Parts: sequence; C-alpha cells; structure tokens
Amino acid sequence: MTKRGQVTIFILLGILIVFIAIAIFFINQYTIQKSLEIQQEKELDLERKSQSVKVLVESCIRQVAERAVITVGYRAGKPELDDSYYDGKVFSANYLYYLGEGLALSTDEIESSLEKIMNLQLLECLPNDFKQQDIINEELVSLENLVFQGLSINSEEVTTVVDISNQYVIFTINWPLTLKLDYMQKVMENFAPVKLPVRLKKTGLFVEEFVQQLELNPYFIDAFYLLDQNLTIDMAIYEEDTYIFLITDENSLIDNEPFKFLFAAKIKIPEAYS
Repeated sequence: MTKRGQVTIFILLGILIVFIAIAIFFINQYTIQKSLEIQQEKELDLERKSQSVKVLVESCIRQVAERAVITVGYRAGKPELDDSYYDGKVFSANYLYYLGEGLALSTDEIESSLEKIMNLQLLECLPNDFKQQDIINEELVSLENLVFQGLSINSEEVTTVVDISNQYVIFTINWPLTLKLDYMQKVMENFAPVKLPVRLKKTGLFVEEFVQQLELNPYFIDAFYLLDQNLTIDMAIYEEDTYIFLITDENSLIDNEPFKFLFAAKIKIPEAYS
C-alpha cells in the first residue's frame, strides 16, 4: 500500500509538472505574440508619423519654392535688396544697370539665389511645434503634439539644388532627418522635387541681353526688340535718371499669378541736360 501511495504521488507530481510546463509554454507564446504585436504597432506608428513629417516638409518645400521664385522676380534675380538699390516711396528695386555698369545676373547666379532662400527659409515654414525646437544640428528632441508626440527628430543641414530650364524651375531638396520612436528609428532625406512652370530662364536671358544694350547706349531703347520677346514690358522714369522696368510673363503662373521681374536702371544724365 505504501508503494502504491508513493507511485500515485509521483504520477500526480508528473501530471502537475506537465501542466506547469504546458502553462509556461502557452504563457511564453502569448508573451512573445503580444511583444510582436506591440512591436508591429510601434513600427506602424513610426511609419504613420514619418509619413506625416514627409507630407508636412514637402508642403513647406513647395510653399517656400513658390515664395522664392516670386522674391527673386521682385529682387531682379537676387535673394534680397542690395546695399545700394532704388528706394522709392511706393516700391524698391535692385539696380541691374548703374551709371554705365551692367549688373544683371546669369542663370547660374539666379539658381544660387533660389537655393539660398530655400536653405534659409524652409525651417521657418514649419509649424511652431517643429521649428521652435531649434532642431538643426542639436540633440534629439520630443515634439509635443498629436502628430509628433513621442517622436524624436534630429536634423542635418538643408541642401538645395535648383535647375532653371526653359519651361520650369525645379527644386531638389536633400534634408537628412532621423526620426526615433522608442528604440526604433527611420531616416529620410530625399523629398519629392518641386517643379514650377515658370519660364525664368527666358526672362533672365532677356534681361541679361537688354542690360548689355543699355551698356552700349542707355539713351536708346529699341521698341521693336521689346515687342519680339513675347513678354509684357512696362517702363517708367523716376527722378529723371532712373528707369524702372517691370517684365510680366503671362505664360508663367506662380501662385495663380503671372510671373513678374522688376529691376531699376540708373543712367548718367548728359551734361547738356544737367
């Protein structure tokens, strides 16, 4: 009877051990499954947030690109007003001809102007939650809103390449962003190029050639030459020695308005009229 009792106890212990082993196995499987589900959810969350960042940045790139093209139009191809410029009561304009010296920019120089504006102004376009973190070349930061909550972003320098072709102005942006969510991270840097249907090359080349004509003879403007350009060219004289030129290209729309190019020309008044 004693031996039977011992055998029974061992059987029960064996059954108990089997049940415990099975329970541990299922608990481990459940834990692993849950961990995988949590990881997948975090990966999906990071992907959703990264897509939100991408949409936000690309929207800003387009806004800044449009503003940059408008700016160089009203600044005679330059990113800002020069130290010496025509300062009128109603408007101001950069000189592209100044007392015998031609100052018109080449296509390459205008491209550089656009690149400079994009590099400086892209961060300013982003929402306050993004730009107030001062994330350029800084430590990882957490952005506290519904889109970026729990997300850390580290950013490097913005690099812009602008190509002015016959029919378009194309902005290509490289901006390395490292997005981190918990222990996961995602790197994005190349964003969709922005292609604006503006014939800036045509306008720029015309202005270069026109300024060269002013260098040869600032007192004669060939009206027939201007009519051949398929551009609307308005001219006004201010302060007796300053021409203001406004060139409008009806075939180039930017922000639903025709593209405009403004510049000033200061001439020497002949001694006979001074």
